[in-house]
Amino acid sequence: MTSIRKDTFSYCGLEELVIPENITEIKSGAFSCCTELRSISLPDTLTELADIVFYSCSSLDNVTLPDSLTSVSNNLFYRCTGLTNIDLGNGITSIGNASFYGCTSLASVTVPENVTTISDNAFAECSGLTTVTLSDSVTKLGKWVFIMTRA
Repeated sequence: MTSIRKDTFSYCGLEELVIPENITEIKSGAFSCCTELRSISLPDTLTELADIVFYSCSSLDNVTLPDSLTSVSNNLFYRCTGLTNIDLGNGITSIGNASFYGCTSLASVTVPENVTTISDNAFAECSGLTTVTLSDSVTKLGKWVFIMTRA
């Protein structure tokens, strides 16, 4: 097995998750609405995190994305209200639409050097966001990227 299928663990009661090294892709909604999920460990072999994988995982608080990922997909952490820290891997080149929309506990974000595109609403309604560090490599900012934030 190299993939976790769409909606496999949606609405589950998992609190901690360690994804094994053989997994290369996690499909859409695989862990959406797992409101008890606090901790996740992602392998260095992971090359795809599809849209809404962690949608509304409101207890998730600290995530490190592996360097093997090249994008933060659309709505990936949408309404993860408990998310306080995100470490975007160095392989990331784009941040998708509403990737962190409504992550109200997120206080600061450092966008890696390789990121060139931050899409619409990427950090919208992150009301706790006060510090954003962007590099010169960002050439495209979508609409309302930081709307309703303090950054």
